[in-house]
Amino acid sequence: MVLCVEVFASITWVLSGAGSVDLASLDSVQAPERHPTQAKVLHAVSEWQADAGTAFQEAPQWAQQAAAGELPPVAERLPDNPLVITPPHQMGPYGGTWRRYATGPSDIGIIEARLSYDGLVRWDPMGQQILPNLATHWDIEDGGRSFTFHLRRGVRWSDGHAFGADDILFWYRDVLQDSDITPVIGIEYRHGGELMQMEKLDEWTFRVRFAEPNGLFLKQLASNYSYTMVGYAAQYLKQFHRNYVPEEQLERLARSTGRDFWFQLFTDKREWRNPDMPRLWAWVCTEPPPARPARFHRNPYYWKVDPEGRQLPYIDDVTFDIYDVETINLKVINGEVGMQSRHVNTGDYPLFLANQEAGDYRVLHWIDGGDGTFSLSVNLNHKDPVLREIFGDHRFRKALSHALDRESLNEANYFGLGQARQLAPPAISAWYVEEYEKAYIEFDPDKANRLLDEAGLDRRSEDGTRLRPDGEPLNIYLEMSSTGAGMSQLFEMIAADWTDVGVQTKVKMSARQLFAHRRQSRLFDVAMWGG
Repeated sequence: MVLCVEVFASITWVLSGAGSVDLASLDSVQAPERHPTQAKVLHAVSEWQADAGTAFQEAPQWAQQAAAGELPPVAERLPDNPLVITPPHQMGPYGGTWRRYATGPSDIGIIEARLSYDGLVRWDPMGQQILPNLATHWDIEDGGRSFTFHLRRGVRWSDGHAFGADDILFWYRDVLQDSDITPVIGIEYRHGGELMQMEKLDEWTFRVRFAEPNGLFLKQLASNYSYTMVGYAAQYLKQFHRNYVPEEQLERLARSTGRDFWFQLFTDKREWRNPDMPRLWAWVCTEPPPARPARFHRNPYYWKVDPEGRQLPYIDDVTFDIYDVETINLKVINGEVGMQSRHVNTGDYPLFLANQEAGDYRVLHWIDGGDGTFSLSVNLNHKDPVLREIFGDHRFRKALSHALDRESLNEANYFGLGQARQLAPPAISAWYVEEYEKAYIEFDPDKANRLLDEAGLDRRSEDGTRLRPDGEPLNIYLEMSSTGAGMSQLFEMIAADWTDVGVQTKVKMSARQLFAHRRQSRLFDVAMWGG
């Protein structure tokens, strides 16, 4: 069993063979100074060489079903040219269950955005180059206005139906442009003030055109939310869309499931919880909540192989059971998790180290690719016009940054193993700029106070709280999801630092769903979320 502990994004190290640790001597734990690429633990991506003479192989379960005529042979389930993934260490055996834990049913949704996303293209492991994925290649023309994508021929949905350009056109015409399903179209699909245009060229080829050159489009498609464009199986979802079935009929069906409108039914049918919805993922939902654990089983039509021609994934199942964060961490210590970093409390780090042998697990320190452990987001579009003006002043935001005693935060919450840094690409990134990483991170209360004074917040009440331009006390809330309850000391220390410079700050925790609603509805002051 592997436990991954992420202690600030810029730290990477591995501790092995630690059966017993003196909890009083954690200052002796040091991270080796080496670039993560030197560990040679990155996977590689390539195209299948059909003339190599290698026969495809499959998991024993699928081999038995194919032999019984319950599934087509593996060669017929794979595309003409499967994508080849070379593991970082060795080829894996088939079988096993990856046990994970979540804090609620919605938290299991990371299966889509974190564990299973497969878009047209993807970043390489170091985030420097865009690689083929569902698209084998693409042409960029007309100065970056036109993008022609050539899909991997023969890819199938998890139900065996062919995946192709028609599925993407269905998303474009019937999902993206239906205002009930998509009330607001994302900026990634709009450029030059106009919605992108899409046309099908043939079964496996389509073209996207923008009004102006769009140099970010391909990079956005490589992100972990790129699954949206390729996540709608037309042959299944058309039966729940008003463009193909009378709306009155769909509304009756919606009411029979406890919904009021057809588009709610459509969204439910597309959700990861629906076992009938075809996917392109490595694992598909077979036992959704309220089943405990929720189970995702290997996709018999998954379109990737290893260099030996063995269909991926190796692992049979991914399961998610639901507990609070404290219980999740107890289960970690007991060795009851397959691999997880999510909801793993750094505050329990000594216990994780001390119990490796008893729990039969390893603690690995991995870089997560993010910009930091947490980010603090000031609401620049606040519904309170006075706070909107205050938050919009860059001097106010710089003051909050200089008011943070990051070294004390590090020592008290991360055993001094973290690194004080700004929300910016880490040093291992090709996009690293030292100036960005170190901007405004010096702990300087005097400078913070001076900046706040210069921003027009130079009047104070008797208790030292600064006054807003309208004469009201400057009281703000630092908000976060209750899933971060294990780091409550960190949040309270941040609030205290800001209060010390006259910005009276209180911590507010709410359930994840409510927190997400408040963020999306611009109802927060400062929100804390992952880096």
